[in-house]
Amino acid sequence: MSSRPQAPSSLIERVKPMVTNPRFAWWIGHCVVTVSSLFYLFNKLFGSTLATQRWYYRVYIGVLISYGITVWKTYGVPQFNTAFLQRIMLDDNVHYLLMGLLWYSSPTLFVTIIPFAVYSLFHVIDFARATLLPTVFPDINSTTRSAAATQAANLAKIMKHIKDTYYDIAMKNVARVEVIGIMGLQLLGAITFQLSPLGALFYANFLRVRYHLSPHIRQTFTDIRVFLDKYLLPPANPKIPAAVGKAYTFARDGVISYGQSIAPQPKPQASSQ
Repeated sequence: MSSRPQAPSSLIERVKPMVTNPRFAWWIGHCVVTVSSLFYLFNKLFGSTLATQRWYYRVYIGVLISYGITVWKTYGVPQFNTAFLQRIMLDDNVHYLLMGLLWYSSPTLFVTIIPFAVYSLFHVIDFARATLLPTVFPDINSTTRSAAATQAANLAKIMKHIKDTYYDIAMKNVARVEVIGIMGLQLLGAITFQLSPLGALFYANFLRVRYHLSPHIRQTFTDIRVFLDKYLLPPANPKIPAAVGKAYTFARDGVISYGQSIAPQPKPQASSQ
């Protein structure tokens, strides 16, 4: 007689290990981000200001749940020593958690939720396709599967197609939002005294870490540099004063120097993004 344990037969037996795993709570956090982002957008267009603000902060509750679990699973109990701090400060999941905490405690800024909403949408799709559907429908990959499992298999194929088709372009556009949109608004808000300058400095450090860990962020910075070099440096428009070119070169080189002031290091695990 075979001693191999039988696979759980009932739905409850199959689902229980999944829902008691911290990864399920992580997924719920991303579900909260995704759903709250949609309701935020709907209320932004058609609803009240109060409802819009409520959904905005619910987005960041989901962010704190999902990224908090990711960081906790990676590092466990915090250690108060230099080596531990160096590790966590070079992990972009930690920085996304910190940015989520900052924006949860700050006035609403719509553009900040875009990266989180996009990341969470793909995480929701991935978990549902790879874990949730196979758990609920164990015969999803069987040639003799039930009608319900066939529908689940078709849904999984659609989910995979969405990720395969749109993931890379979504990451490229998110990088543009993070570099141009959010950083631009942070700087503008600091200059006009609408936002704290500390927020801009904090976010600049976040982008510095992201630059070393994300090829899409690096490409976005390269695209910006090439564009500005073309229009602000000789032999560009002769009407542009030389002082403008010098000021731009000084600022550009300063940004490059700041970005290169930390060396890229391997991440402790795959990013949550």
